[in-house]
Amino acid sequence: MANDKLFNEDRARQLHLFEGLDLMRKIVPTDIDFFGFRFYLEYNRRLFILGEGKYLNTEIVKPQKNAMEGLCEMCHHAPNHIMWAFIYRHAVHDVNEPVYVKDQYVTDIFDSMNLEWKKPTDDDIIPKFVLVDGKLTVKEFVKQIEKYCIANCKFSI
Repeated sequence: MANDKLFNEDRARQLHLFEGLDLMRKIVPTDIDFFGFRFYLEYNRRLFILGEGKYLNTEIVKPQKNAMEGLCEMCHHAPNHIMWAFIYRHAVHDVNEPVYVKDQYVTDIFDSMNLEWKKPTDDDIIPKFVLVDGKLTVKEFVKQIEKYCIANCKFSI
């Protein structure tokens, strides 16, 4: 495969819609095209949430994973900055149908505090996420991070 080709062009064109996330200050997620991430939020240049959606059990490619880890590590060394990176999964088989991001499940989390991949169900994860039926939707993930940062971070989001 050449470096300018996508693994799955049909999946790359599939819309991932961000409506209904009900984010603070009415901010809107965007994507980072050259990194290839679907989901990016920033709050006052201090809190960053970066995500990637994958179909079912499709693995995240090593360059994407390295980029997520590297960005979190940079925030780890920057005072009063924090970043969460996450993977969400969807089961929308028809690539002509959109994926409603708010309803998808977060399966993997990496943050600038711990610099290691965790599951939302891990006992030692920060914050301790509230799960519904053992799962965490993207909407709840973002809401709980916002709430955690308002209560615990030494800067305004």
